[in-house]
Amino acid sequence: MHIGMKLSPIKFLDPIHVERIFRRCNVDSGLIVHEVSHGSVADELGVRPGDIIDSVNGEHIATTIELENLLMRICESHLDEGGVIGSCVDIPVGILHVRKGRKDPRHRSTLSLRLNVAEGVEAFTSGTLTVEV
Repeated sequence: MHIGMKLSPIKFLDPIHVERIFRRCNVDSGLIVHEVSHGSVADELGVRPGDIIDSVNGEHIATTIELENLLMRICESHLDEGGVIGSCVDIPVGILHVRKGRKDPRHRSTLSLRLNVAEGVEAFTSGTLTVEV
């Protein structure tokens, strides 16, 4: 499943790095964005390396395996409820944008990503951004 980002779990980092993230952002779990595919939905919505994904569909996510399993469950549930291959499901993704040079480097927003229930294609086909104040 291609989501347009390379991610790694905070909890698998060395303890010093985890402590730095906690002190700076007040989070100790989630997925750090390491790379964003150019032209992907994530790229278009302003997701950048260093950002932290802390929830998907209202569930806290700590590992990429949890993310994959959750996306698979969402697709299965959608199909069980009468959805068909090729249809889409909107999924809220909580993200902490970590930016240097801002008075408050932590900026939280929610992405609404449209998940394509299909095989072998870009999983997220479109999305919108809601900034939390």
